Amino acid sequence: MTTRSVPTFFALTFGIGWSLLAVLLVFTEQVEAVFGAVSYYNPVFVLAVYSPTIAGLVLVWRCHGLGVVLGFLRRFGLWRMPAIWWVLLVLGPAST
Repeated sequence: MTTRSVPTFFALTFGIGWSLLAVLLVFTEQVEAVFGAVSYYNPVFVLAVYSPTIAGLVLVWRCHGLGVVLGFLRRFGLWRMPAIWWVLLVLGPAST
């Protein structure tokens, strides 16, 4: 990727994020009817917050191909600690 892709990244990021947030603001009642109350757990809000990640993955896919993106995402499946620690990590915050 080159520095020429930086404007594209920002355009994608702001385009995705602002359009989704505009939908949340303009059509609040309809969004709440479908996805529930507007909060941190609302899928439309989550997509808007993760718009830089989505834009980055799209740009890497367009420049380097799907194999590079899948190679990056495969790293999330690595288990480098015993399973009991993963259980505590996932369920620990839920119990508080």
